[in-house]
Amino acid sequence: MDIEIKVGDKVIRADGLAGNVTGVYKIGIDTHFVIATVKYEDGKAGDITLPDKEYNFERFYLIGKTILGNKLAVSELDKQIADTHAQIEELKAKEAQLRKQRWRLETQMNPEITAKAVNIAPDEYTITPSNSAVTEAKEAVTDGNETKSTTEDK
Repeated sequence: MDIEIKVGDKVIRADGLAGNVTGVYKIGIDTHFVIATVKYEDGKAGDITLPDKEYNFERFYLIGKTILGNKLAVSELDKQIADTHAQIEELKAKEAQLRKQRWRLETQMNPEITAKAVNIAPDEYTITPSNSAVTEAKEAVTDGNETKSTTEDK
């Protein structure tokens, strides 16, 4: 099937996504497989290819003024909507968990707030650095048989 494709032609894919042709190419001269490029309403770009032509443009409902009539089943689009909704719910749950962790870092893991929560007077609590912090802070200097540390162990 031959279709005349021009820059600016409207394109509607079989799934209902619409766009416009942004470039047309001569097969074998400009590209190997791309007949035209399309910019879709979702901001993404796509191609009309030589294999599309060979399979009677089955991925498309409309190209330019030619109505091809290929349509995706509504149930298939409903499935994609349900899958997208499930992904959104997963992301919302992940966001809620991350916000909870952030809250915990800012409140419960603050030494002063923790001390108040367990009724420890400010002069009674100490902050013990992690092992990696202690290791990084210690620099042993050897002077004869004596070893000196730049930080004191608590």
